[in-house]
Amino acid sequence: MAIALPILFHCFANTVAYADDWVAERLRGSVLVLQEKEWAPLQRGDVVSDDSYIKTLGNGRVTLTRGAEAIDVSGHSMIQIIDRNGEKFTNVHQHYGQIAVEAEKRDVKHFGILTPYLAAVVKGTEFVVRSTSAGARVSVDRGQVSVEDPNTGTYVEITPGQSTTVDPSGRFEVAATGGATLPVIRNADGNAVNGKPDRDSRGNGKGNAGGNGNAGGNNNGNTGGNGSGNAGGDGNGSAGGNGSGNAGGNGKGSTGGNGNSNAGGNGNPGGNGKK
Repeated sequence: MAIALPILFHCFANTVAYADDWVAERLRGSVLVLQEKEWAPLQRGDVVSDDSYIKTLGNGRVTLTRGAEAIDVSGHSMIQIIDRNGEKFTNVHQHYGQIAVEAEKRDVKHFGILTPYLAAVVKGTEFVVRSTSAGARVSVDRGQVSVEDPNTGTYVEITPGQSTTVDPSGRFEVAATGGATLPVIRNADGNAVNGKPDRDSRGNGKGNAGGNGNAGGNNNGNTGGNGSGNAGGDGNGSAGGNGSGNAGGNGKGSTGGNGNSNAGGNGNPGGNGKK
């Protein structure tokens, strides 16, 4: 799944900055701007016009500022800022790489980041977006970010200590650290599609960490269990058991037994009957 980002060529000019202009305030390494179909070096103090494409090479980094807002572009990244006059919403098309955003706090959502896999929209916050061919990830330092799959309408609201990743298939994964609760993923109708929020864990769908039941389990089992059993059990058995038996047992027997017998036999150890 990929969102087509139109290529718009532009005119770039190193002019006096106005209050609503983005300016290259801090810059190091190789940073380029697309001018008339050619990449040219961006210099500190340059004004970045609307629709400009900005690209950093591996050693490059640039911080673009506009009043109290800032976009910090890491190395090996490419973005396009769409902030036309008369519009009250800023769009940043992030083609690849990593950016850190500090958006001015307002009462309405006014700042959005669009990657090939997700859209992140904010009222005012500090957050980081990383986009690669394997998907996109958003983490929050301050405030709240609404992350949405534009194709399906699936979304999640994340706050400090929380993050979400969307892969090319549109699958959401959420995580939480530092005691934060696990954010809830919702579909376009607002219904939760993952389970009750947990702490310091990862949810992939309806279950808690990594599974559909308890951790690693596919039903009501404990870790690794497929039924009501303990770890590794398929039924009511203990670890590795398939029935009510102990570890490795298939019935009610002890380890390795198939019936009521002890380990390794159908009767006593090594026997086929009752001795």
